[in-house]
Amino acid sequence: MADYLAETASETWAPSHLITGDQDIVTVPVTVKSGSNLAALSVIGRLSADGKVEIATLGDTDGTQVPYGILVHAVDASGGDKAGVAYIGGCFNPDALTWGATFDTALKKAVAFDGTNITLRAPGNSL
Repeated sequence: MADYLAETASETWAPSHLITGDQDIVTVPVTVKSGSNLAALSVIGRLSADGKVEIATLGDTDGTQVPYGILVHAVDASGGDKAGVAYIGGCFNPDALTWGATFDTALKKAVAFDGTNITLRAPGNSL
């Protein structure tokens, strides 16, 4: 019998500590707006006009100023609208997320998902 472990490549695994609570995880399909190239775990806002998503940006008035969810996987929609999946419920580590430049303080990040089903909590924080 072959030693399968000896035949596999070695990989380094580093946990992201993304999920930091026991709150139900909720996902929904989303459409990433053409022209966007978003990293995995990007904090996204939903455009009021068409419901498509792009990076959440404080100060905008198009709907994206209010964080809607967290993009599960990277989506490159630079050549046209692309389908994606977003978390819209759960408890997540704010340090594992990809934030837009306007979320430049801990306070802005801490209150970003107020009024939604997303809770932010650092790993090990029992609050």
